[in-house]
Amino acid sequence: MRRSAGLSMEVEPHVLRLQAAELGSRLRGTNVFFVGMMGTGKSTVARALADVMGRYIFLDTDTIIEELLGASVGEVFAKDGEEGFRSVESQVLDQVHSYVKMCVATGGGIVSENKNWGKMQTGMVVWLDMEPKDIFERLSKDPEEVAKRPLLAGDDPQGKLEELLEKRKPQYAQADVTVQLKPEDGVDDITYNVVNTILEFIDSNPPKWQKWKEKANAAGIEWA
Repeated sequence: MRRSAGLSMEVEPHVLRLQAAELGSRLRGTNVFFVGMMGTGKSTVARALADVMGRYIFLDTDTIIEELLGASVGEVFAKDGEEGFRSVESQVLDQVHSYVKMCVATGGGIVSENKNWGKMQTGMVVWLDMEPKDIFERLSKDPEEVAKRPLLAGDDPQGKLEELLEKRKPQYAQADVTVQLKPEDGVDDITYNVVNTILEFIDSNPPKWQKWKEKANAAGIEWA
């Protein structure tokens, strides 16, 4: 099941922290994986969510790959091609998903490997969705942001963004929840909506233990 959320305006920090604390409690250590196109702010939002939930750790799969190989993502693509990069990416995810209490920002193309979905679906998957023209507008403010992304090489980076999103949409759409983004959205507002969209999802899809507890209570059985 997937739910989309519109963005609230100027959320108060204390409100965000209260909601995030509730989410941290209800997730019971479940990891949160962020998927979506490059330039949508997955790393920024994942880091912000880990911060406000407390006791959660932020990880970025691209950063782990760069530290592991001692090379930038662009350099890995140049040396080993996309296939080589995806192989290492899957190995990194294999290690990461075995831990708990993680907010994980993933690479935009991690969804292209079906085996990666099996690993991420052990947690909560959030799709940060943004229009390609808005992604390009955000990235083009810093030419280096476009230049360092190997899949955007060429004369029409916006066109490549549109092509990539169209190709990946069926995979992204398998996420548990979706949050729609616009260029002007602030990090706190996005994080707040991620928190509340996940809470709505949990309410609509209670875990089995919660259903058992409700049945026990209804039958007059004390639940420990």
